[in-house]
Amino acid sequence: MNKRTLRIWVLVGMTLVLGACGGGTNTAEDAAGQVVHQYLQAKIESNQDSIRNLLCAAQETNLEREAQSFSGVKAHLENVTCNKDANANTVTCSGAIVADYNGENTTFPLTKYNVVEEDGQWKWCGEAS
Repeated sequence: MNKRTLRIWVLVGMTLVLGACGGGTNTAEDAAGQVVHQYLQAKIESNQDSIRNLLCAAQETNLEREAQSFSGVKAHLENVTCNKDANANTVTCSGAIVADYNGENTTFPLTKYNVVEEDGQWKWCGEAS
């Protein structure tokens, strides 16, 4: 076997091993974390329709406030990762929202958020205490 063929087999083998380790699976923890990440992105974009779809029923009355939090401000997410906490309906996120207020950046560190499962979907349900 020549070196090129060996490299191809090594790459194929590594791909199979990584796939078997769960790289392509979507666990409940991943799904809850993804919802919170999507919510944060929708919030900085003031995307009311997306926020509406990601809010739990108990938070629906806060839709307007959530959608307007960063309106008129240029903001982005920085180094965000969100994961559901084991044995709890909370998601802990690291990273930050960085907002540009007239040329001055303000950083809002991310924290822990409540999530609930409604109609088979995870929903963002406020900041956890």
